[in-house]
Amino acid sequence: MGRKLESDDFKDIESFKRVERRIYELAGHQKEIDGHFAFMRIVLSVLKIEGSLHAPKLGKLSKYWHDCSELCHISWPLPCSVLEVRQNAFTSLQNIAQALPQHVESMGWPVINNPTFGELRDKFVAGHAKESEVLAHFEKTGLWAQLVLPDGTESFVGEPVIPTEKKLKSINKQ
Repeated sequence: MGRKLESDDFKDIESFKRVERRIYELAGHQKEIDGHFAFMRIVLSVLKIEGSLHAPKLGKLSKYWHDCSELCHISWPLPCSVLEVRQNAFTSLQNIAQALPQHVESMGWPVINNPTFGELRDKFVAGHAKESEVLAHFEKTGLWAQLVLPDGTESFVGEPVIPTEKKLKSINKQ
């Protein structure tokens, strides 16, 4: 989420509930998280950047964690002599295994470093700006994206949007 790790972060990852609570503190609750990812999918579309950007559903991930914990640590139903118990456990694990790739294949959590851009996102998430207004803003102001890898390598990605004003000046000079 674009911030430096703190010592408490390492304690938080010892428990899924603490991780979930920390994410909600930093990013808002599920509605805000979903809105952030919806906004960022608009951005990716405008920039013609292809790829999966999946909003993590923290409640579902929490359920998956608890189900796996139950199956692996608390009760171990797979060797149970009751066929229905084994089948239910196996079905649960299959459902979890099918759901997780979308999280792994997703681009991650996009970070916004520009305050004005963040304000536009916040308006969109709060329902005070529609997709058409977001698109109009990008047309007017322009838009570009930069990828920063964990090793610090930076590169521009996608197709930048030239601000309308600069497009008009360019046309007028011709």
